[in-house]
Amino acid sequence: FDHLANLLPFKLLVKSGKYKEIKALLFGVSGLIDRYKEEDKQQLVHEFDYLRKKLNLQSLPTESWKFGRVRPANSPLVRMDQLSQLIGYNRLMQYWIECVKSSNFETLPFAISSNETQVLSTSFRELIFINAVFPTVFAFAHFHELDDLKEQVLEKFQKLSPEKNSIIKQWKSLPLKSWSAGYTQALLHLTQNYCKQKKCLNCSIGNSILRTAI
Repeated sequence: FDHLANLLPFKLLVKSGKYKEIKALLFGVSGLIDRYKEEDKQQLVHEFDYLRKKLNLQSLPTESWKFGRVRPANSPLVRMDQLSQLIGYNRLMQYWIECVKSSNFETLPFAISSNETQVLSTSFRELIFINAVFPTVFAFAHFHELDDLKEQVLEKFQKLSPEKNSIIKQWKSLPLKSWSAGYTQALLHLTQNYCKQKKCLNCSIGNSILRTAI
């Protein structure tokens, strides 16, 4: 993906704006277009052939990608399709803001229309909201002093299920309540910035434990 980013700048993808063009660019420049097996392959090949000549693009060799011993969900073809869907909106930030403001944001599609294949599972979509959409929209709102939007982001964090990973599993051994994605994000922040850095004296929880021990 590093090599792909060097050959295909993000600004070029955003400038394109059209989902089919973005998909053609990603599959074409990545060198994966020959391994694409869907019904719209010929259309994709035709679209990329035009864009390749117009923009003077180069493609990575297919051998650059790892296919062996890779879980189906992590296949480069699946990941490229997911990336196409994520970028495939004319105004990505505006769409993400609409996701935050929607009362039923969990059900919003990442596909352009109902005719597109939905390749993002519910759990994967939630991870994208937690790790990309919400933090980015919050940073955008903070920069532009949009306090209402910041509050909406924080509220939505509390509506998503808590994350599941080894760090959260350790925290769950303690008598903690009110679990949500917002809660687990806070615990991950504490772990990375206080626990692992051994900054117990700078942490309210650490101070409380130390006072009890003394």
